[in-house]
Amino acid sequence: MRYSELAENICRCTECAAPDFEKTYDLIVAGLGSAGTFLALSAAREGLSVLGAERGNCCGGMSVQGVVNGYYNGYTGGSYMAIDNETNALNRKIYRPFYNNPDSKKHRMENELLAHGAELSFHSVVLGVYAENETVAGVRLLQDGIVHEYGCKFLSDSTSEGHVLRMLGVPGWVGRCTDGATAPFSSVRIFKKPDGSLNRTNDDSGYLNPYDDEAFSTAVLTAHGKHLADSDPESERFLYAAPQIGNREGMTFEGEQTLTLRDILDETTWENTLCCAYSDIDKHGVDRAFDDTLYQDWFVISNLSTVTFKIRIPLGALVPKGWKRLVAVSRCLGIDNYSSSAVRMNRDMYRLGEAAGVAVAQALHAGKDSVLDIPYAPLRTRVEELGCFDPQPNELRGFVQRPPEPLYVPVEWMTDWEEIAPALGTDRPGVAIWSCRRFGEKMKEPLAALLADGTVAQRGAAAIALGLLGDDRCIPALRELVKNRSEYHYLDSRRSNQMPSVIAICLLGRFKDAEIVPELLSILQPEEFEKPMYHVYLTPYYKLSIIKELNSVYYQHYSFAVVALAAIAKAHPALHDDIFAAMEEATASDDYIRRMTDDPPGSSIDLVARHLRRWIREQKNA
Repeated sequence: MRYSELAENICRCTECAAPDFEKTYDLIVAGLGSAGTFLALSAAREGLSVLGAERGNCCGGMSVQGVVNGYYNGYTGGSYMAIDNETNALNRKIYRPFYNNPDSKKHRMENELLAHGAELSFHSVVLGVYAENETVAGVRLLQDGIVHEYGCKFLSDSTSEGHVLRMLGVPGWVGRCTDGATAPFSSVRIFKKPDGSLNRTNDDSGYLNPYDDEAFSTAVLTAHGKHLADSDPESERFLYAAPQIGNREGMTFEGEQTLTLRDILDETTWENTLCCAYSDIDKHGVDRAFDDTLYQDWFVISNLSTVTFKIRIPLGALVPKGWKRLVAVSRCLGIDNYSSSAVRMNRDMYRLGEAAGVAVAQALHAGKDSVLDIPYAPLRTRVEELGCFDPQPNELRGFVQRPPEPLYVPVEWMTDWEEIAPALGTDRPGVAIWSCRRFGEKMKEPLAALLADGTVAQRGAAAIALGLLGDDRCIPALRELVKNRSEYHYLDSRRSNQMPSVIAICLLGRFKDAEIVPELLSILQPEEFEKPMYHVYLTPYYKLSIIKELNSVYYQHYSFAVVALAAIAKAHPALHDDIFAAMEEATASDDYIRRMTDDPPGSSIDLVARHLRRWIREQKNA
């Protein structure tokens, strides 16, 4: 037997005799957040003895303790809907009007868990895990200051941060592969409006490392302090900051099956899909110049940021590779950084938890040590019965939009050049550009012909599509897009729309084009900021993701120029020193930051701007 724990944030394992457990449960759920709560509830309903251990004082996760009480994407279906209906009925009787009021919701969730026999332990933390040959046997649990040891036939890490997995030494990763940066977190402010109703914010509040106590505390205190500064006493009364931080991203791991961004974009099907999530790749933040190439292909170059996908989650994404009697059911899954941005919505976490509870129960009823060893057909049937599998089978991909536009517009990939060519001449060429990518080589010659003979708009989009396909015949046209740069945006999406000149900079960096260097360096000069194009979009504008804290048009041109210049410098040794010297000089003082933002040091946007200076220094010596 081996006992594993975290010591100074490092996994420490010691050999030990098998403990004399005080009690043994079928399933122990560490963390009663959005997924963990419904995992515990579903498993209890399926006849298992369940202990739910939560470090906070209630269950419910972000929808309750984080006060993210509305929904962004995600499928409807499953048990959460009845709980929401009962929650809002309770609101009308007892609590102040507030959609999915956290006070009434936690009341309903806890009562439902207790009614089905689950045991709940709040103010509880797993201190360590007992395992034999990568098969979990039990846990050491701190409950209200007293240490207990419980056996379990299955253990779920539902902490969202991989707390249990890290104890066991399960390898994982945090942040994007390019620079390790995570999505910004949210600190929710709750306030009372003049009519007596309650409301809340849910903005990007900065960046944090959930595995570094000091960094975490500093980020949270800075965010909470900004709430007070942002409160307007004439229009609202500040009540409190939500007790749980909305950390959108933490550890993920290699599962027995691992879901990737490529799987989502290529619409991979799995023979053992547990359930389907539904969202766009909702990666918060504005620093897209530093993102992975595939993500940029989708989000930046094709301008398809808000296309929602049906995302099939394989059963093996719940199982850390090589482990038995262990599942991870929360946003900490066997997925990559970009997939985690889509597979984390509250509704999908509810249904994932409920479906996983069925899988664990069927494994135990069949005497199996892994959910992967059970027959798939009975699992699928039961998950469908609960309404958790795929409630909207006809919605494969599409734009979910805001009124007065249609609420859902399906997206179909184009298969005919006679359809693609006209679409490339519109202000919404994204679907046509991505369709060209799907076709690959056979699109190069028609695009090259359009580049020579098309309209101005067609030539620009054709150059972008050719660039996406890696054809260097697009380079002269891309240079012209940069030299004639403007604030013009494509308009495919309901937010986060991209500028053709920024897309061109991104692609020229990939081509390592030395000829564009003088033009890119000019973007970094103070005189560039005097151009009228940088002062058109200063008022918040959702469709273009213009926010009051950042001059987005300027920042996007500047940041993509920096990344492109670094790529070109590394490909052309004769230019390396001069390019990096010019970039270091341009960012030597905080003047470049002040042109981008007036936000105070430590804020989300200020950190994004400062990252440019640090990144340049790191890349110079890389």
